[in-house]
Amino acid sequence: MKTGIVIGENDLEIVPIINDGLIVQGVKVSDITRQNQSALLVTTKGEVKLSPWVGIGIQRMMNEHDLLSWKSEIRKQIEADGQKINILIIDSQNISIDASYSTE
Repeated sequence: MKTGIVIGENDLEIVPIINDGLIVQGVKVSDITRQNQSALLVTTKGEVKLSPWVGIGIQRMMNEHDLLSWKSEIRKQIEADGQKINILIIDSQNISIDASYSTE
């Protein structure tokens, strides 16, 4: 499990934790694996200025029939992020990813 700052639907998820009247924590930190997978899926190559090769751009997949090339690209991007893929299933309606950050 990789932890980090959790991003809510539109912004950072702020959850103030108060101890003895003082805010001791405000930004939610939790497992970010699914969040990172989602970011890779929706990001298009060239969108991240410092890493222009990062991104899958699933919005381009809508009328695509070559699911094998998409599967290969998704696998490449998820593994480049440091995750080990256990299951990756793509069909005309869904993408199912079971992957996690390696603990090595």
